[in-house]
This record gives sequence, C-alpha cells and structure tokens, in this order.
Amino acid sequence: MSGQWSTACLLLTTLIVPASAGVLRATNSGPALGGAGLMNMLTKTQATGSDDDEFTKGCIATSKALVAENDGSKKRVASQLQLICSGLQLPLDVDVCNRYRSTLHGHLHKDARWNLEKMDFPLFCSGMDKVVGKFKEDLAAFSAGKFKAPEEKKEEHVHYRLSRAAQQAKLAAEKEQKLSKGPASNHGSDDCRCVGIDEIEGETVIKLKKHGKVSFPADLGGRCEAWDAETHPDCPGESWCAQKWCYVDPCKCKNVADLPKPSAYLPKAKYQGKPVHFSYATCGGKDSYSAEEEKKTAKDLEATCAVKVDSAKWGAENCRCVGVGPQPGTTKVAIKDKKVNFPADVGAFCNTWEEDNHPECKGDKPPSWCSQSWCYVDPCSCKLPTPPKTSNYVPDANYQGKTVYYSYATCGGKDSWSKGRKDACVTQKTSGACGKLKKCAWTGKECLGKELVDVCDLNDKPKAAKSAAWTPKVIVAAAFSVLSLVC
Repeated sequence: MSGQWSTACLLLTTLIVPASAGVLRATNSGPALGGAGLMNMLTKTQATGSDDDEFTKGCIATSKALVAENDGSKKRVASQLQLICSGLQLPLDVDVCNRYRSTLHGHLHKDARWNLEKMDFPLFCSGMDKVVGKFKEDLAAFSAGKFKAPEEKKEEHVHYRLSRAAQQAKLAAEKEQKLSKGPASNHGSDDCRCVGIDEIEGETVIKLKKHGKVSFPADLGGRCEAWDAETHPDCPGESWCAQKWCYVDPCKCKNVADLPKPSAYLPKAKYQGKPVHFSYATCGGKDSYSAEEEKKTAKDLEATCAVKVDSAKWGAENCRCVGVGPQPGTTKVAIKDKKVNFPADVGAFCNTWEEDNHPECKGDKPPSWCSQSWCYVDPCSCKLPTPPKTSNYVPDANYQGKTVYYSYATCGGKDSWSKGRKDACVTQKTSGACGKLKKCAWTGKECLGKELVDVCDLNDKPKAAKSAAWTPKVIVAAAFSVLSLVC
C-alpha cells in the first residue's frame, strides 16, 4: 500500500486481521481480499493500458485470490464484492468498486471449476485496466474543469455519477437521521425486510411480456440486488435495470418511500398466504419499472393483509412458512454429498416435499418422513413447543441473514427425519458433542440451532435488535472499507 501507515492504522489492522481469518481465507493463489486491498488496487495503482503495468498485476493477483477464496462460486464472489462495495462511503469508491464487481461477474461462469482453472484473468484485467484508466482521466479532467460530457450520454460519465451518488448519499443520511432506523442492509431496511430463501442454487422461470420464458436465479428477490441487470432481455438499456429490489411482506412494510407492489414476475405466488409483493424503496432503489396504474394505496394493502390465511398450507399462526411459492423452476438441495433437483419453491409452504423428489422415497417401502409435511420457517418467529431445526438441504442459504430452519410441527407433520442423524443438533446429548457442530449451541439442557440460542434471544432485547444483521462477513467488509478510506 502506498504511503506510510499511521500508528492508528497499524493498530486497526492488528485488530481486524485475526478476526477476519475465519471469514476471508488466504489462499495460495494470491493475497486475502478485503476492502482495503481491493480499493488500493482500483484507485492507487497506475493503469496505463499495458499488460504488465502495476494495475494489471495487482488486478490479476487480487481477482485470482477472490475467486479462490470463494471456491470458484460466481454467486459467492458477487456476494462478497457486494458486501465490500456497500460498505464504502465515498461515491467515487462505490462507483469504481461496482464497475469491477459487475465486469468480473460478466466474465465468470456458473461452473466453479472453470472459474478456478480456465478463467482468463489477464484478459479480464486488461479490459479493466482500460476502464479504470479512462475513468481516472475523466475524473482528473472534471476536477480541472476541462471535461464536458455529451448531453445525450451524461449518465455514463463520472461527474454525473458522482453528483448523483453524492446527492443520494446525502438524502439517505438525512432519512436515516430522521427515522433513526439505521441504513438498509442486504435484506432491506429494518421496517421492510426482504423475504424468501436467499443464496440457493437453481433457476426460477419467469414469463415476461414480449420475451416469453426467461430463467432467473432460484433466489430471485431474496435479497437486495439489481436482479434484472444481467438477466432481463431489455437490460442494459432501461433506467430500472441497475436498480436494486427484493420481495417483501406488504403487511410488514412501514416508513418506506414507496408502497410495495404485487409481483408481475410471479403473479400467482404468495408469501405466508398473501400475494408476494416487491419493493425498490427498501433497497434504496427507485421504481421506474412499474406503471402508474400498478401502484398501490394503503387501502389496497390493508385489504390484502385482511385476507384469512390457511394455516394448514402456510403454517401455524405463531410459526409461518417463509418461502415464496408456487414458482416454476428447480433448485439444488444437498443429499449425501450430492446435489439433487427439487422444485424451486421447496419449503415455501406446507407440503410433503420428499414424496416425489427424494431418491429414498421412490422405492416400495419409503421411510415414514416421505409422507410428512413441512416448510422453512424463521427461527426467531417460531413460538411452537417443538423448536425448528437447521436445514441440511441448503446449508449455505439464509433467510434475512439467518441460517435456514425447517419445521414439521407448524404443518402438523411428525419429524422422523431428524432421529438418528449424527449431524442434527437435537440428537447431540451433551454440551461437548453439541459444541463440535458449528451450527449448534447448548442451552444448558439441550442442543439446538445456534440462532435459536444466540441470535433470537438477542433480538428480543431492544438494544441488540440489529445485531443479527452484523454477520462476520459484514463486519470484516465494513472494517476493511474504513481502512481503505483512512490509511
């Protein structure tokens, strides 16, 4: 890193690096990636357009490390970069970081092995060299008062982006101070959280007007993301392409700039028995997608929320299912170290999901759990006598940042699935055995999912209500971002 680090920076680094060891793994492919390293490469190294300049060398090393840290997963690379970019404060840093993120995302394949073994990093970085070089030239010219962008292309140029980003940041800060609710997270603002299961593999098939069927990621709408940017046939080219949005519960959205609207992508889908809605506002985005006649009033939402919910399908009132369904497509679930195709809306509502999908349920004498109904639930909102359990099907997925849990009890089913499973928290009978499983925690008398013991208890306390949103990855990304700005 150029320049001398102050004593404060060195101290901050000493505190951050050990804490981040379990989150950002160093690899033999290059240095461990953090916000500081990424922003140093993007903004402080020399980009001349040459294949061996300082920027290109740093870009190759950093990009290889990033892909290796995430085991080649395109989705995980995008998520890590989103955490880093969203943690930055200066509009210029955010803009450059997002350009790097979107460009790398376009070069990576869905095949993780290809990304690790065949990705042409020199080619990617050669292109980024030119992008960053031109960006710095425009910035320097603008700072000197010598740059004038063509009116028809003003949105593509640095001065327009900076002024717009600065204005948006100012408005966001004013709104945050006024509402005292804190900034929006990757899963929406505290007053209007995203819903659905996030970070699952597979596809959701959406029928679009004028374009027919289009495959979107299976976790579509599960977090704040510019979902249309790289998938919708009209993108790029429309103002809404780069805007972030997610699915939300219309009955639990307050203090947002625009009221949520029914989903045109999944018109028949529901969340907890009510039509699924979406929101740009909860993600800090602007809705230029919806037509004026599609916008809803508070009275419209009141009528929607007054509909009686069928507990037999959507779970008990004190432990509702949390997925979005029905929706066409497939998702991958983990079964004995293999990935098996299940419906895209698996776990969205009470159903005997294994009966027609699990390999063990296709024989003459299927296990008893094949015919039992269950769904995914929010562990912190489930108040049944029988606590929910962590899902083995989607161990890397989450619901609003929390590990995904399931419940047979909320659907009136009997859980014979967990019995005898060595990796189930509830089968661990001692604190020692419980402690060996990272997803579990000991209550003093039994072993349960860690969220039930730690996160959900904390969420009941007003002062700690936001602690669940500060996951280790978010803390590390934010800390490194501070380093990049002050060191």
